[in-house]
Amino acid sequence: MKYKFTNILKGDIIFWNAIILLGVISILAVYSSSGGLAYQEKAGNTGYFLWKQIVFIAVALVTVMAVQFISYKRYEKHALILYGIAIFLLIVTAVAGVEINGAKRWLSIPGIPFNFQPSDLAKISLIVLTSKILAVKRKDGKIAVKSLKQIGIFTGIIVAIVMINDISTALLIVVIVAVLLIIGRIDKKYILISIGVVILGLFILYFTVSNFDIKNRFGTAGNRIESFFDSESGDHHQVDRAKIAIVTGGLIGRGPGNSIQRNILSQSNSDYIFAIIIEEYGLFGATVIIALYLWILYRGIYIAKNCNETFPILLTSGLIVWITGQAFANMMIATDMLPATGQTLPFVSMGGTSIISTAIAFGIILNVSYLTKKKKKKEQLAN
Repeated sequence: MKYKFTNILKGDIIFWNAIILLGVISILAVYSSSGGLAYQEKAGNTGYFLWKQIVFIAVALVTVMAVQFISYKRYEKHALILYGIAIFLLIVTAVAGVEINGAKRWLSIPGIPFNFQPSDLAKISLIVLTSKILAVKRKDGKIAVKSLKQIGIFTGIIVAIVMINDISTALLIVVIVAVLLIIGRIDKKYILISIGVVILGLFILYFTVSNFDIKNRFGTAGNRIESFFDSESGDHHQVDRAKIAIVTGGLIGRGPGNSIQRNILSQSNSDYIFAIIIEEYGLFGATVIIALYLWILYRGIYIAKNCNETFPILLTSGLIVWITGQAFANMMIATDMLPATGQTLPFVSMGGTSIISTAIAFGIILNVSYLTKKKKKKEQLAN
């Protein structure tokens, strides 16, 4: 029997194609946007970040391949354990994490050559746990309320810890859970009440912590929002440079490696990498990126719709909402449609934690697709 490479690509092959294309784009975009930075900081070694990103993408693809073989039912079985690990890591990070740009979002783990961001693991664990709770609920309103209370408590704990140093991620988590509640067919009035409670809680927390040291993160977020709505206030250097990159990109761009703003715009290889892609590849490049994430969204919905069990439907939906929601948030920030938040472009921006956590999510979705296909094939053979 001849061995085929495609034998290790399980699940939806179209979904796999989108992942591989994003990986290729990531390597090219990071190399281009980091050349000047590498020259300045790595003694003229302009290929430093290129090879680093190649390693990250290679590890990420291996991660996708490995995770696609792990049954999604295991996550359902160990949902509370995963959640507990995530909470523990978040607490450790808040207390003794690595501080970058005034925020402790990263954890340094011996043996791992990059800082780890536990909030990404927290997203996955909460999606798993929320999906499990919603999957076992019944149509009885009282049970639905009980399920909602459980989800509210688990979500509230993670949000409260995360927002100390990362308000944008905390808000993204709330949005993901809200979408899962809608998909899980929780009564709309309970969803509206929950959203109201969350908003009230955020205001209370804001005024509570405003007199403590952690108020700096809220102050930063407040300044960014104020600057977004008031062009006369705040520092607009990042936004202005991103706009210049986008405008000069035009229809077909300045060409690969010809970006000028990459040497001026900070975070050009992470938060604002979409602006650099537009500068070099123009509207054409932007369209390709948007189309890829829409492709991933569509195939994710397709995979979920083909499931005949509630848990994998919700699990797939939650992961897809997280990946594509964060992607479009990043692109809207780069084009000045949203206030700056620091969210990366999933599987494209430079960074180990973001890429690997996205790879895990991709692997879980592919496993759902693989096992669904396998189950349907067995049913067809039985008939």
